[in-house]
Amino acid sequence: MNPLTSFILFAFAFGLLVKIPTPEYSSPYSAVLIVGILFWNFFSASLNSVSGSLINNIGLIKKVYFPRVVFGLARVFVAVIDLLFALIFFIPVLWYLDVTIHFSRLVVYLPFCILTTLLFAWGMGAIIAILKVKYKDFGHVVPLVMQILFYASPIVYTLSIVPEKYMYLYKMNPF
Repeated sequence: MNPLTSFILFAFAFGLLVKIPTPEYSSPYSAVLIVGILFWNFFSASLNSVSGSLINNIGLIKKVYFPRVVFGLARVFVAVIDLLFALIFFIPVLWYLDVTIHFSRLVVYLPFCILTTLLFAWGMGAIIAILKVKYKDFGHVVPLVMQILFYASPIVYTLSIVPEKYMYLYKMNPF
């Protein structure tokens, strides 16, 4: 599902129908949702492409010796380009939602956010790539786990709706 479709779907379902409160943010729920979906799609695309990089290039790996890391890095940088194009198209949407964008903060924090997401996805994708080579059926589990992690991550819900008894799980979530 592309970011625009998922944004419209989640904004309608969780923003209009469920009316999730966002008192901890100074922006509307749909703005928080759009940024979360953009970075989740970046993470998911990076992890999925890196995790399939060894299996997809097995013919080349058997012919010539060179660092296997190159396949994963090339795939991740394709996802970075996709993210940058998505940001170019979604910044006007954020303006439409009356979100104040501080470009000085954007220039400082965006590369850090992209880099940490990239490194985490690349590391996890490399581990999954090794598991996919060893266990062929492991590739069928990854999309299911990614879907579970999407709903477990605080993208479609906010801190204000988490019950106090589950707050420790919220704080342990790396996403």
